Amino acid sequence: MREYSEELLDIVSNNPFCIISGTTGSGKSTQVPQILLEEALRHGPDQTCNIICTEPRRVAVTTLAERVAAERAEGVGDSVGYRVSFDRVLPRMPQRVTYCTPEILSLQMLHSNEDVLANLTHIIVDEVHERNARTDGLLSQLKLAYDNRVRAGKPFPKVILMSASLDGGLIEEYFSLRTADGKVKRCPVLTVPGKVHEVEYKDLEDVDKELSSDTVLRTARTLLRDSDYEKFMKLEKAVKPLASSPSNMLIGWRSEWEIAQDREEARVSYALVAATIAKICKSDEKGAILAFLPGWNEIKRVEELLQRGKVFGLDFKNTSKFRISLLHSTNPAGMEEALTPLPDTCRKILLATNIAETSITIPDVRFVVDSAKQRTPRYDHVRKLSVLDREWVSRSSIVQRAGRAGRTQPGTYYGLLSKNRHELLRDTIAQPSIDSSHLHLACLRARSQFPEMSLPEYFAQLLEAPSRDEVAAAVKDLQNIGAIGPDLTVTLFGRLLGEFPTQPSITRMILLGVMFRCLQPMIVLGGFLTTNQQFFMHPETTKDKLRADAIRAIYSQGTASDHIASISAFDELQSIETREGPDAAVEWAEKSFLNIHAFKIVQKYMLQIQRVMWDRRIVRDIYSAEHNVNSTELSLIKALFLSGVAPNVGLRRTSNQFWTRSGTEALLPMDSAARPTHWIGLLETRRGISTQPATADGPEQMDEKESVTGH
Repeated sequence: MREYSEELLDIVSNNPFCIISGTTGSGKSTQVPQILLEEALRHGPDQTCNIICTEPRRVAVTTLAERVAAERAEGVGDSVGYRVSFDRVLPRMPQRVTYCTPEILSLQMLHSNEDVLANLTHIIVDEVHERNARTDGLLSQLKLAYDNRVRAGKPFPKVILMSASLDGGLIEEYFSLRTADGKVKRCPVLTVPGKVHEVEYKDLEDVDKELSSDTVLRTARTLLRDSDYEKFMKLEKAVKPLASSPSNMLIGWRSEWEIAQDREEARVSYALVAATIAKICKSDEKGAILAFLPGWNEIKRVEELLQRGKVFGLDFKNTSKFRISLLHSTNPAGMEEALTPLPDTCRKILLATNIAETSITIPDVRFVVDSAKQRTPRYDHVRKLSVLDREWVSRSSIVQRAGRAGRTQPGTYYGLLSKNRHELLRDTIAQPSIDSSHLHLACLRARSQFPEMSLPEYFAQLLEAPSRDEVAAAVKDLQNIGAIGPDLTVTLFGRLLGEFPTQPSITRMILLGVMFRCLQPMIVLGGFLTTNQQFFMHPETTKDKLRADAIRAIYSQGTASDHIASISAFDELQSIETREGPDAAVEWAEKSFLNIHAFKIVQKYMLQIQRVMWDRRIVRDIYSAEHNVNSTELSLIKALFLSGVAPNVGLRRTSNQFWTRSGTEALLPMDSAARPTHWIGLLETRRGISTQPATADGPEQMDEKESVTGH
């Protein structure tokens, strides 16, 4: 990137908007802000320079701030700082760079648009090719704000959009400007090539052949009894490219394919991922291994398999030989470990989500093991539920991930998908979906920040506009909770809801918790609903399953409610952490089959809500007795909770079967506290439950139609 400093300064100074396109590893995220900062410093202390750079993930925000500060031989907080939801270290120097998430900048513009835009000199929006609702919303805000300030004769900060791969010219066209003579000038692009070494591609057929030739690894797969592996391999071998299907069978074949994809193909074979990692570790080739997995649960499963004895003929618990790091947006320590050099005698193994696909380059990665899956947030407008779908990635993501193996040396990419599967992948990343929370919040914020525009006008100018029906449904929901009036103006209550980083109906539930002095339970539930975290774990053995069911039943306090169980378990775990420390909490979570990772995420969510409430002078301390007088009243908790999830309610038809308002059948999860199960020998101890299960209903096959959680 440094080789293109002059071109960068020229394109930025001569255009209100510009695009920097460069492959991952070209230095965009670290060098572009520094080049702009150094140019200002060269002109002396009187040269104004206030740069803000957005990154789509909070862990990238903090990591990049630390790296850039280190490159400048400074500490974070000198000329380089950061700001994320739960943490901030702002730069103290007048000429400065601040990294943040798109949501942070978007909220700042919502609260004080004039001050923000008047004080900034440059706005850098990184990774625009990822196309998510938050980044797209910010781009829309910037474009509209630019038009308004230009008409008013006011200055506007330079906007630099950075991308690893342009989306077919869509962003160029979106930021095109009309010149004085009426001509359209497309947004200029500076392309910066990256240095990439040769990468050898191996697909599933190659991987299976290599694993089958190793007796230890072949035996290990049998010992692991991974049914997902067998089903996964069977499905992949059955995949045929579209071109090989008769044209008159194409529609029917795709329909069957979509059904199979929903139910089976989202599987990840943990044994296959772990065995591939072990195969690399058994070779003489040096270098770090980066494995891409869809989410935290998959990461933990693979870690557990690697560390389960010496199943693969290797002791992965020996930290002098192997160092396993977990890279996830909620685990900043994992990124720090990933960037720490290790001696040649120790193999670095990185288990990561798509967070490692862009933003941060890990220089010593030589091998990539790719499940080729990702979790994508989507909103079901029929069921009015936010879901995290596990799905195949696009071909462009495959290229990005494979390129990670060739940043500093030749590498190898192990793609755990068949040749035919690869042909069926989408060419590019899917269009971003504005889920319920984003669409509802977008409506509130659009009407607050741009009252002169109608909602159809506002959404029409987005990169990808939601349908009119979706917008109309969101407006109706907002009117039902008093956030938008009959004349489509935002009410004072609606303005307040728009300042919270969560779905308006959930924010309303939390505010009702303030009114009824039942605050903490509402924020805990809001945390689980917003973050989509699975708090109760699913053990593998029958004995552990029965014990986990018993623990959940006790936590539900006789209500058969998964939500009451979540509140009770969360409260106990938090009490243990406060009294006895974090290690004791981790130990208790493991014994009680609770997800400590989910616990930490919800804790951070609660801190974020407390900060917003403090800033808005609503509540100082969410844990204070004053605001939690009724926090043990189970009937009140249920009533307030229903106010947050309505109209997502179901009518019980049988003990495990419900009908939703849309007339769709819904089934309880098999491990729900609302399912009838019988235990004996339940003993309540000082910190929880000791169980001796006697009988329980046999396992039931759940039809994957709709799933509701017991209330």
